[in-house]
Amino acid sequence: MADQINEHVLVLEAERDRLRNAVQHLSSSNRQLKQALEEDGPDAEYQEAIGENIVVIAKYHGQIALLEKDIKAAREAQPCADTTTR
Repeated sequence: MADQINEHVLVLEAERDRLRNAVQHLSSSNRQLKQALEEDGPDAEYQEAIGENIVVIAKYHGQIALLEKDIKAAREAQPCADTTTR
């Protein structure tokens, strides 16, 4: 049972980490696009991409928050290790 919970936590953590990485890349992309807009002037495609990235980033932040709750709950459900035997 504990092994299943540990595996479940690992899967949740991997998904959380994947989403965090995606947020970092999308944020970096937005910074680059904004810099290009400042240097080159208005560009509808860049502005649209920035807007789409903002929506996805917000969605991912919500998913990350839910995963954090699930990870915490799964960890709390794990049986405590027997610390009486030393």
